[in-house]
Formats: sequence, structure tokens, C-alpha cells
Amino acid sequence: MFMVSLVIPVYNESEAVGRVLDEVLAWAATVPFPVEVVVVDDGSTDGTVESAGRDGVRVVRHARNRGGGAARSTGVRAARHPVVCVMDGDATYDPRDLTPLCRSLVEGKARFAVGVRRGESGTWPRLRSCVKAALRWGASALAGRPIPDLNSGMMCFRRRDALRMDPYLPRRHSWVTGFHLAAILLGWQVEYLPVSYRPRLGRSSFRPVADTFFAFLQVLRTVTYFEPLRLYVPLFLASSAGAVGSALVHLGRKGTLEESDVILAAAAGMALLTGTLADSMAARHRRGWG
Repeated sequence: MFMVSLVIPVYNESEAVGRVLDEVLAWAATVPFPVEVVVVDDGSTDGTVESAGRDGVRVVRHARNRGGGAARSTGVRAARHPVVCVMDGDATYDPRDLTPLCRSLVEGKARFAVGVRRGESGTWPRLRSCVKAALRWGASALAGRPIPDLNSGMMCFRRRDALRMDPYLPRRHSWVTGFHLAAILLGWQVEYLPVSYRPRLGRSSFRPVADTFFAFLQVLRTVTYFEPLRLYVPLFLASSAGAVGSALVHLGRKGTLEESDVILAAAAGMALLTGTLADSMAARHRRGWG
């Protein structure tokens, strides 16, 4: 029999957390494995903690708001079971969808399981859909494989993997994005399973500009840290193509090279050298993740 810890990060979710925990406890009573429920309150000021207090739920509190990533990190450290699931606390997810994700890990089908949402039901749905599509496309291109849902709020993984990964993950919303992309770059078996996605209850803490910027930054940071050549080789090829094209144009028109040709060639060389050095350092990070 396997045991699961379910981590639910919340911040000012007094409207949703009661319903979420009712559904979670009802689900936990029906599955054939023990479930530990850990709610991490990230400095809420609206009565979320009081709404979360009930039998069968352990509440861990932050004295101040530290970010969604910090809340998830705290929850993983507080978890007592080897398999950890994370689910947003805004009532957008149905906990019954966790069962196949858990089984995917326990049966050895995956090392990292992700719930793929159907549609976008959060705040700013059109903007979020466009941003997520662009983010997903960029991450998929850099990872070398399609990623159907990069920042899903429902996922399962091994606790020991999350503890080892924690120093490399941000304290903001991009924690999910960073962990997910790192799992792919490290060659873990990642399984995607469809899950339902409902309109959220309460007000979202999503910040369109800041959170989008940090999500894109986290994609670049994660790729640079674990597989830097995936970023630097395209930069080298683009700079080389620009240098060759510019040189041919200038030689054809003036019979001589321009300073811009030399600069582009130098940029190509720097990209290749930097990528090679970064990859040699990243190789150390990749060792031991078997």
C-alpha cells in the first residue's frame, strides 16, 4: 500500500477553501490508500485559516505572504508520505482526478504526473490563454517535446525529488513551471492525464504582467541550468547565419567587410563558448538524478 500527501497552497481563499476541503476529504474517504491533507496558508488575511480548520487537515502557516512557490515548498517539506500531490486551493480542480495521477507514479508509469486542464476558467481567461499558449510553445521548443499544460496546478511526484529540486525553484507562481520543465529536461518519464477545470471561487492573485514575466524568465533559467545548449545552440546558429548573410551582402556591394559583420561573428563565437562552458557545469547538476 502506498501513502500520499496532498499539499494545498492557499492565499486569501476563504470563499473556496471550505468547499475544496469538503471535496478532498470525501475523495480521501473513498480511495484505497492513506491520504494526508496539508493546507499551507501563505499569510492570508481574510479568514482562510479559520475556514480550513477541521479534523483530518493539517494547517501550516506563513507569518507573511511569501508566494505560491514558497507555499508549495513548505508543503512538500511538511509532507510525511513518499508520494506528494499538489492542488490549487481555489476550487478549480476536482480532487477525484488525483487518483489516476497517484497510480501513475505508484505503478511505475511515470516519475512526474501532470493534470492537463480542459480550457481556461481563471481570471483574465483570454489573456491567460494567449500567454499560456506562448509560454507553452516556447518551453516545448526548448524542451524538444510538446508540453500540453506547462503550469497546471495539479501534479504528483516523489517527495524526495521535490526536496532535491527545491533549491533551484522560485518562490513565486513559477515554481510549478520550473519543476515541470526541469523534470522533462532531466529525462524523467512524465505522464499527462486529462483533468476537469472549473471556474475559480474568490479573487485571483494572478498578476498579468509580473507573473507572465517571471514565468518566461523561469523557463529560460531552467533550460540554462539543466540543458543550456538547447538555448545557446540556436543563438549560435542565428548569430552565425546573420554574420554570414551580412558578410556576403557587404562583400557583394562594397567588396569589404563591415564592423557589424565582425560583431555578429564574435557574438556567434561567444554564444558557442558560453554554451559549452555552461553545459559542462550543467552536467554536474544532471548527475545523480537517476
